[in-house]
Amino acid sequence: MKFYVCPICGNVIVVTDEKPITCCGEKLNSQDIKKAEGKHCLLIEEQNNNIHLTSEHGMTKEHHLNFIAYGKKNQYVVVKLPKELAVDVVLKKQEDAEIIFGCNQHGIFRNG
Repeated sequence: MKFYVCPICGNVIVVTDEKPITCCGEKLNSQDIKKAEGKHCLLIEEQNNNIHLTSEHGMTKEHHLNFIAYGKKNQYVVVKLPKELAVDVVLKKQEDAEIIFGCNQHGIFRNG
């Protein structure tokens, strides 16, 4: 999976192939996924067959987490996060799934 984020509109694009991707008339480059640390970590609480995701990351218009992708192999659930609202996401738990998320200022991270 490759992740692209448009620097103009903030659109998040997830692709499975290496193809040229454009948005707002600009060619986009895939983002490297970094290991999450500090405020760039999601807090995970298991609740029955669900996971509850929250974050201590600030959520301002200028600096915020913009998406969460949860899944494995080539099947992910992608949640677009609203600006200026706290991260509060509940998803159905999947065995061996990973969590990938984006910060509009610092790039894309992998939790764990």
